[in-house]
Amino acid sequence: MIQNGALGRLAQLFNNDYKSTLSNTVGLLKAARRGAESIKVDLEKALDLVNDIYSAEGEDRESQIALYRGVVKSIEATTKAAAKNGFSLIDDSDYSVEIAKPTGSWKRSIEHHELNSGKDGLDLPVSDEFGGSFTQDDAQKRIAAAMKKVNRALSSFNSDLDAVQSQADKAGPIKQKKADDEQEDVFLEIVKTVVIALAIAICIRTVLFQPFNIPSGSMKSTLLVGDYLFVSKYSYGYSHKSLPFGVPFFRGRIFERQPERGDVVVFKLPRDGKTDYIKRCVGLPGDKIQMISGVLYINGEAVPKEKAGIFTDINIPANTRKNIQEYVETLPNGVRHITLDEKSFERNDDTGIFVVPDGHYFMMGDNRDNSSDSRVFTSGVGYVPAENLVGRAELIFFSTNQSARLWEIWKWPTTIRYSRLFQKIN
Repeated sequence: MIQNGALGRLAQLFNNDYKSTLSNTVGLLKAARRGAESIKVDLEKALDLVNDIYSAEGEDRESQIALYRGVVKSIEATTKAAAKNGFSLIDDSDYSVEIAKPTGSWKRSIEHHELNSGKDGLDLPVSDEFGGSFTQDDAQKRIAAAMKKVNRALSSFNSDLDAVQSQADKAGPIKQKKADDEQEDVFLEIVKTVVIALAIAICIRTVLFQPFNIPSGSMKSTLLVGDYLFVSKYSYGYSHKSLPFGVPFFRGRIFERQPERGDVVVFKLPRDGKTDYIKRCVGLPGDKIQMISGVLYINGEAVPKEKAGIFTDINIPANTRKNIQEYVETLPNGVRHITLDEKSFERNDDTGIFVVPDGHYFMMGDNRDNSSDSRVFTSGVGYVPAENLVGRAELIFFSTNQSARLWEIWKWPTTIRYSRLFQKIN
């Protein structure tokens, strides 16, 4: 790498390997040396022209001055070309150039001198100065001083060039990349990008959010078949069942937080520990839960249930519509949510008293007459252990009525339920 370097352009070359960097450095130093040599030749011409100017008269003198101006312009052009290669060549300034090696580093100080006709550079005589009090001796001294600066620059370039060339010779010839090597590099970059992307996706899915879709109607009208939602994995902490593939790295939960009554929760079915279920948490550890005539009782108190609107249940494959009464339930902690009660005197409308064990939760579907939940033990859900919790349902990010087959692309826009997109789940 170059520190405080005058070789500005060279900094871009350090994406190459060590051998290539040395080779590029040699090329730049040779170009700078050629520039200094060219300026030295022009200064010799300028000195001869000064002698001719002061010995000539009339038109001949004007002709010699014009030639002198041309030489000065040539010097300025050479200076600009050197600047493009990163050589500022400022008088009496030291720049530390450090070239990285596989082990250690090699340093050398390079002294540069500005090769231009400005006040702080070579300070060459201006053609308008010739004559009057500005004598031939004054002009010769100014050019001689400029020549001294150029000679110092040449000496510096030669010394630096020898040192860098020696390092380049020790490094050996530059290995040219073959087309196969370049293709391999591109392939490795693609693989690396894919691996990083997968690692980020796995991290997000494991620790932050996981997408789920709704395959059944047990949570209508809160969640519909065809809804896609995000579940926050961090809401209740983590267990081995909330991790991908259920790998048993540990038992119990870490960073555990208890669900709040009314949360819509994704959990693993206790019967098999694998199937993902989604229900609403209505009972916490120690609660007494009972259904009497379709009314939910928690710890002996009936949960307020008020009539709301009418939910139209549309079955697209069967081409049928059914209107179902909606009710608003208000849980003891103030959470209000919609439930459906299609029929009276269903088998789960009246139950015994369920006492929720410690470390377990009682889950129910919002579609009360069409939900296999904690009210059903043998073929349903039963009590849900805290270890089985996956996360809290947060947001519907996509929804489709599933009326179009996968290959019917032209129908996709009409199947999307736009009103449900990005809807928060309550």
